[in-house]
Amino acid sequence: MIKKLNVIILLIYCIHAQEHKFDLSILTTPKTDIIALNTKFKGMYENNFLVIPEYKYQKNSFTFFSKNLIGNERSEIDKLYFSYKTNHSELTIGKFFRDITSENSDFSSGSLIESENSFKPWRINIASEFSIKNILFQADFSHAVLDKNSTYLRNPYIHEKSLYSNFLIKNSKLTFGIVHNTIWGGKVEGFGDLGGSVEDWLDVVIGDPGNEDKPDGEQVNSLGDAFGVFDFAIEFIKKEKNIRLYHQHFFEDNSGLKFDNLQDGLYGLEFSNKSMILLIEYLNTKNQSGNIHPPGLDSYYWNMIYTEGWVYNKRVIGNPYIHPNQNRVILNYYFFQKKFENISLDLSHINHKIFKSYNGTNNDKPFDLSNDFQKENQHFLIGLKTSFKDIDFRILTDIESQYTMISLNIFI
Repeated sequence: MIKKLNVIILLIYCIHAQEHKFDLSILTTPKTDIIALNTKFKGMYENNFLVIPEYKYQKNSFTFFSKNLIGNERSEIDKLYFSYKTNHSELTIGKFFRDITSENSDFSSGSLIESENSFKPWRINIASEFSIKNILFQADFSHAVLDKNSTYLRNPYIHEKSLYSNFLIKNSKLTFGIVHNTIWGGKVEGFGDLGGSVEDWLDVVIGDPGNEDKPDGEQVNSLGDAFGVFDFAIEFIKKEKNIRLYHQHFFEDNSGLKFDNLQDGLYGLEFSNKSMILLIEYLNTKNQSGNIHPPGLDSYYWNMIYTEGWVYNKRVIGNPYIHPNQNRVILNYYFFQKKFENISLDLSHINHKIFKSYNGTNNDKPFDLSNDFQKENQHFLIGLKTSFKDIDFRILTDIESQYTMISLNIFI
């Protein structure tokens, strides 16, 4: 399928050469579980290297985009979509990155909702924005499909929606947003057919419980596995200098909505100018509203029914340092980039601590937090990027293990 797709793209390229953009990358794929490295190639280390053609066709309000990861052992579609844009709205259909939250997705450890760590589910999305005086409102609404596997005997669905308000005051911007996602429907091993009707979809949209055909918990709580973030950010811009502070507060249920898990979430501070960026992030998911239910034991990215969690094609969709089975973590993340005339230098330091998971312990007894700490991973990475004419060359290395990723990007 991917080979046929690339032939079609090549034909479009030849016909519409004036409106196209075509890039070709060659990327080495070291076999490593270092997240900062394998995120770059979606964990596809079965191949010694990948060839990555990236094509964009844009004319007037219409955009078509394709990006494939092609290897000798395995190939995958990373992104494939078309979009149509009007003055205040945009319709997008296909596999694409829903980049809506406040972090800088190019350099961050990853949004709590969606990062570039995973392949993208097939989805249809409507996004809109409009202004009232000095307030810019942005909203989107999606329907998506998760992948079928040994647990999901029929594909579950994803419901996604968001609403953001941006207050523009002189040289600053204050942002508040809420993002709500739900995994629902499908046929799940051990639970049977969980629906997929229009009635079920409406229950999911408004957060209502399911009907009598659904599992007991879904008849009491809202239908499906619902979760999301409150997203806060403030940005100061003066000429080419920029300072941004942000916080993404994660919620799984009413306890998170009431901030019982107050300290949990992603915190970020970013300084940048034309030639430099410094990013400091702190991620904490230990609290999860406490070690007794109710109201705690929230188990981020995991659900008693949808046990595969917030995952697509075996890759975490959200922040890659939170795994459904290792979801109580503390992360300290530092990134620095300095650009010179023909070269840029990247430095990263990552400290990732993992604690006992609350998964599957939904009872009235306190969870035993003795021997809570499980594992610590620490990495220091250095990267260099240089450009000449229409070619970029990049190398990224983990200092301790010496695992190295090399990429060559050709812009045509």
